[in-house]
Amino acid sequence: MDAFQFDEEEETGSVARVRISRPKELPAFIKTLDSNLQELCLHHAGLDVKNIDPLITALLEKPNLHKLSLAFNNLADAGSTALRPLLTRKHSCLTFLNLARNHITPSGCESLAEALTFCPTLTHLDLTENLCGNQGIIAIATAGRHKNRMGRKAIAAVAGLVRDSKSLETLALYLNGIDHQGAIMLSDSLMCNTSVTHLDVGANPLGSHGVFSLSLALERNTTLRTLDIRGCELAYNINVAPPGLPETIPTTRTYQKKKESRVGIEKLCSTLSAKKSAITTLLLSFNQLDDRHIQNLCNAVVKNPHLLHLALVNCQISPRGMGYITRMVQESKLEGLELGLNAIERKAAKNLSHAIKANRSLTYIDLTQCRLGGGVCAIAEALAHNTTLKRISLGGNLLEKQHLSTLAKYLNRNNTVEELGQLVCRCESCRARQLDTLKKLQWKMPKAVKGTATAIDDDNKTNTTQNANTTPTPKLNRGLNHERKGKKGAKNISEDDKKGGWCLERILRRNILQRRRRCASTFLLGLRKRAGSGSAMLRTMGSSNILDRGVLGEILELANLRGEF
Repeated sequence: MDAFQFDEEEETGSVARVRISRPKELPAFIKTLDSNLQELCLHHAGLDVKNIDPLITALLEKPNLHKLSLAFNNLADAGSTALRPLLTRKHSCLTFLNLARNHITPSGCESLAEALTFCPTLTHLDLTENLCGNQGIIAIATAGRHKNRMGRKAIAAVAGLVRDSKSLETLALYLNGIDHQGAIMLSDSLMCNTSVTHLDVGANPLGSHGVFSLSLALERNTTLRTLDIRGCELAYNINVAPPGLPETIPTTRTYQKKKESRVGIEKLCSTLSAKKSAITTLLLSFNQLDDRHIQNLCNAVVKNPHLLHLALVNCQISPRGMGYITRMVQESKLEGLELGLNAIERKAAKNLSHAIKANRSLTYIDLTQCRLGGGVCAIAEALAHNTTLKRISLGGNLLEKQHLSTLAKYLNRNNTVEELGQLVCRCESCRARQLDTLKKLQWKMPKAVKGTATAIDDDNKTNTTQNANTTPTPKLNRGLNHERKGKKGAKNISEDDKKGGWCLERILRRNILQRRRRCASTFLLGLRKRAGSGSAMLRTMGSSNILDRGVLGEILELANLRGEF
């Protein structure tokens, strides 16, 4: 075991997850593998065609292996071919295979696809950030037909592993250079598939026509729940090579403000409006959407009762488009909405505040880096009336101290919000605690930096530098941790901290504590109804325990008492 270094190791019974830092000592590592190995993770292990064969030979002797992750290596095509014996062996129980970022080209995909036809237990296949291209997607799509030796090009568009598979649940094809032609093949396969629930084709140049093809599949597919088309250039139209020219000529993508660039999003919206799909999570981030796109999408979301999570991060939404989103928030049944990296003006923030007040289903909203500024005060006012929001991300909005004070004022009237994203509290107590932490970490700084300390003056918004050997100014030294109130230095605590309405961290901790108490009381009430007030579990737990919802669920499963709470 000392011959190689473990970066990460976790063992639970016969299950082992390891990460190797020096692949040249792989033979010593292979000898230590347990015969009952179930899960193996070798990320960044430097695996290539030279050292993959001994590992595969050893894994063939592990009959219980059901999860294999070889991401971030250099297997290439020869390495993917070397996996064939592991995938085609009899009585294989492999359910998870991750080959992300392994430089696999279409040739390697063909070998891999042929082997996958003999692995019916596989439920998760990840080929993220490889070089599959359209030819590789054809190979994956037609893998299920290779055993019939049909070999026709027409089968490539209608058949495949995705079509014939009855166990594949997750298909991740992120950043694989798939264009609208590959989307047509995937669409035809999904029309007959009844097992895939998660499809990730993000960062592929699908274009408007590619999304149109996937939307056609959603009309007939009733099992797909998550569709990830982030960064797929929805507003671009793919110019196909003219008839008669070789298909190898690369296509060009041009942004068009014409009707052709809207066919994809309009078809997707019409599918959602007609309630023909069962999609619950739709990720459209990093696509340039105009006002017409946003209007159609918002109308579709309002009419669709199944969609619960919508991501529109960095979609360059205009103020007019933000008005459509405001109406959608007010009338839809969404539980999660991501609007990060979109500029929200003060007027739009005020309208969004009214929508949040009226909404009774939203539990998470992302407003990270939306340039809110003073608009955060309007959002904060809505928190005093909303009773469903649990997480709201407000980081990166350049908030002033008075904005944070207003946010804390209204947040103090809310008892459900438990997270504010990457938002740093700037009350006196928290600033003093952060300064104490910096001083404790000064010994780790280089000598050139160790002699100085930087403090932020919130009032003047300037950075001042002072020598660490000198006595700190009273302004930086006042205020202590919340746990030290009433002890030495308590007189330095500000009046806002004494009232308990300033510190954001204290308010969030209070809400979390109240939620845990509600969970515990609900659990004890249900347990008392089902097992009686004199049950041994009830006497053991007592009435003062504060439990998480996850812990309660595990206890209910063990006690066979899972109910409506």
